[in-house]
Amino acid sequence: GTADDVAALADVPVDAVRGRLPEVRRRGLVRTTDDDRFAVSAETAAALRADASGDPDAAALADRHAAFVRRTVAALAGPGRDGPTGAASVAMLERLDDVEAALDHDVEHDPARALFVAGRTWPAYRRIGRAATLLRYVAVLLDAHGNDLSPGAQAAAFATRGSLETIAGRWTEAKASFEAALAIHAEGVDVTAEARVHLNLAQVEASLADLDAAEARLRRGRDLAEAHDLPWVAAACTGNLGHVLRGRGDRAGAAAAYREAIAALKPLNDAYSVAGLRIAALSVAASDGAPADVIREVHTLDLDLGSVDGVERRSLRRPFRAMRDAVAASGHAMAAELLDRIARVHHLG
Repeated sequence: GTADDVAALADVPVDAVRGRLPEVRRRGLVRTTDDDRFAVSAETAAALRADASGDPDAAALADRHAAFVRRTVAALAGPGRDGPTGAASVAMLERLDDVEAALDHDVEHDPARALFVAGRTWPAYRRIGRAATLLRYVAVLLDAHGNDLSPGAQAAAFATRGSLETIAGRWTEAKASFEAALAIHAEGVDVTAEARVHLNLAQVEASLADLDAAEARLRRGRDLAEAHDLPWVAAACTGNLGHVLRGRGDRAGAAAAYREAIAALKPLNDAYSVAGLRIAALSVAASDGAPADVIREVHTLDLDLGSVDGVERRSLRRPFRAMRDAVAASGHAMAAELLDRIARVHHLG
């Protein structure tokens, strides 16, 4: 965090924090970053937590720490509720120990705030393969305290549970969770959040092979997103529409949707989503694309992958391998060789 963050957490003047920074930096207890932020090592953090537990003001410190974590994850997640990407994703991952400490505190003292933290941090848990841990928190809290929440908070909690159930492959339960969120949003609670729920529910419906429902829902979600200036959600709906059209066998429609979504996401600096859609587009182009076009797309994918954080890039391994096999099976030998090199460079093999 910054010196201001520490001052707020410790309830001391910020000048006092800045006055001690050179000493603690010299001792190796903190490291600084280019943007004038600093972080403590995991060992130092553990020692600080142990020391704080014996402090007479430990309860007040825990309250301030939980409030600090809520502010931090809200800022990292961003206003669009789409989860952190790129550098923000890495920053979120670095704070998971703090997140879990805040969750433990809020579960006991303020379940609504615990559900808020879970709603802003689940993408980070997904990226490190620990979504099941967070799902246990959310499921218990929602069952025990869901009726005590405001309509907006309750809808958000249902959507968070649905996202975590989706990661776990529990499609039927995820569908019920997202439908519960939409039932609340139908009363006009939060139209912007409703658009995102349509996107997520459509992905579940597609996984359940209900492509008609998925297509209709994606178009509805895109309309809402465009009407309320949510460009990321609109682009995500378009990209997922490409997946649905591809599943229907409409390769031309899928290719057009992928191009539109990539063009919309590029200005939003979402390199991870762009690379994922580029991989899907190459899978379509493999069967009917001209060799020169396929090779050009492979080179573009190479550039896109270079902008994706390593943690996120690893989650692209499975679709990348499937696409590479499709390109090779379609006789694009040169493109397949280039993809083999890309796999080595970006650790996707």
